[in-house]
Amino acid sequence: MVNPLTLVESVRPVFQSRLIVRLGKRVLQAGVMIQAAAFVLQLMLLKPGAGSWLIVLLMGAWGFGNGLVLPSLLNIALRSVPPEHAGAAAGIYSTFQQTASALGISIIGGIFFYFAQQGWQTAYTYGIMVILVCTVLVGLMLYLLPDGKPAAAQTLHAE
Repeated sequence: MVNPLTLVESVRPVFQSRLIVRLGKRVLQAGVMIQAAAFVLQLMLLKPGAGSWLIVLLMGAWGFGNGLVLPSLLNIALRSVPPEHAGAAAGIYSTFQQTASALGISIIGGIFFYFAQQGWQTAYTYGIMVILVCTVLVGLMLYLLPDGKPAAAQTLHAE
């Protein structure tokens, strides 16, 4: 079976860079909303006996949303950092991202395996609910992120 995430990732970059330049963080917010919708649909529709087409469709939707968020998150988050602080800011961002990824996998995996004794579907439901909460938190953080212009552009306009 073809991995739907691979198919989506081969198409997304064609238009994402133009959208990021034009719409900024709203592209990332749309990606988070697509991911959240995919997770809610997984909770509602993925039951024993679900067709493989449904799994492929929902994984593809999640992959599309994820592809809109992850590649550009660093650029959007650090957009207003002055160039002289870019290295330190990128290092802090990278450290935080790696730590958050490791904690996320550990916590969600722990929740999944805690509930696994009650059956895989219960464990899956609780795991997806935690992922959905995290997705909503990312969406909130993106909402709070300023729509600032790139630091280089701010410097040029100030002179």
